[in-house]
Amino acid sequence: MTPSETAAQLRLAADWIERNMTEQPKSAELTPELAAKGYEQYGFGPGITVVEKPKPFTIPTPPPVMKWHREDGWTAEMLPPGTRPLCDGEACEQGDEVILPSQAKWSSIGLDFGARMTSCHLPTRTTRSLLFTHSGHEWTWHRAGDPCPCDEERRVDVLMFSFYSMLDCNPKTVRWSELKLCDGSKAPGDVIGWRYADTPEETSLAAFQPAEKEPAVAVHNVFSEAIPGAFGAEFQRKLLASNSDPYAELKKAHAEGKVIQGCIRGHWIDCTHPTWKYPLDTYRIKPDEIPWIEWHGGPCPLNDEEVEEWEYKLANGFHCERAGSRPSNYEDAWTHNERDGITAYRVLKWREKKPKVPLGPEDVRCGDELLMAGKRYGILTVTDSSVEYLAASGPVQVTFEWLQKNGVTIRRRNSDAWESCEK
Repeated sequence: MTPSETAAQLRLAADWIERNMTEQPKSAELTPELAAKGYEQYGFGPGITVVEKPKPFTIPTPPPVMKWHREDGWTAEMLPPGTRPLCDGEACEQGDEVILPSQAKWSSIGLDFGARMTSCHLPTRTTRSLLFTHSGHEWTWHRAGDPCPCDEERRVDVLMFSFYSMLDCNPKTVRWSELKLCDGSKAPGDVIGWRYADTPEETSLAAFQPAEKEPAVAVHNVFSEAIPGAFGAEFQRKLLASNSDPYAELKKAHAEGKVIQGCIRGHWIDCTHPTWKYPLDTYRIKPDEIPWIEWHGGPCPLNDEEVEEWEYKLANGFHCERAGSRPSNYEDAWTHNERDGITAYRVLKWREKKPKVPLGPEDVRCGDELLMAGKRYGILTVTDSSVEYLAASGPVQVTFEWLQKNGVTIRRRNSDAWESCEK
């Protein structure tokens, strides 16, 4: 073939490729035979398309510390948007559905309402909201990929998959639904739980009370549906019958200019005009604000064993609550190796130091030494509740409680350190 003929063939081939890649429908599956002819380099040829294998279904992530009653046997068709499996130990209720293998359909027939779900039950689903507790707050579970479930005009707190919180944010700035990636795949939404940051009107006891001349913040410490008829006459009768005013200290603090707070659904809010009509434990003097500690980068300054609840601010403006997590887990954020490192932090609650307890048989071995009144004694035997050591008068047996109470110290074999007989 001459060079001119070769060039002509290449032009014809280029025309054919361009025409078929732009005009032909993608209808047929790319078979191994066609792939061997080279069509795979384009992904399709005349009337050919590559058929991608469907990705395996991933069951939605349950709330923290919870698990679904069954984690196997689910498909995407079994859990359409707005549905979820029942949790392990969750009671079955009216409206829930179970898959019937014999009929291959969902039905409420045969459900034992009130029964607690276990892995032995058939796959059972529901459309009910799922509430869970995290970091001392109640959250509503959100299924990844479902649309925003809340009023977009309200402020919300959201709990992310990595279990950090974004507080008091605009719902429109949160990625609730799935995100389509450049390669055509989908990434789930970021949110696993949410709650309203502001106090809903319907949760206030003021909605159950007649209007007063002064605006009143009516509060309680659990849920609005648990409110008896306004703690009404009975509560007031007992209050008037008592000789002392249980609110005297709170009233005095209020008169001195201190802020009084009331509790609504676990949230403490400021009461400008407290009415003193509700239980004493629903009021408190507003505690002093815990100051923020500025942070400019470096090793984690907090001890995991001492911190129970803490929070921090990031350089991008996020205010993240990390109750219950280990501060040392965020080394890159502390050292500013991440772009948005920690700029300030504070400890909300320190862990209570556990009282020391006596040593046990697992802490002591034969051959260890005890130090009492300046004298050393070798341990001969160890039982479940005591040790036996050799004194000048012979073997002596004492309990672990006695060793702790009398301040005895112990030195383990192959060690030079003397330690208290407690842990």
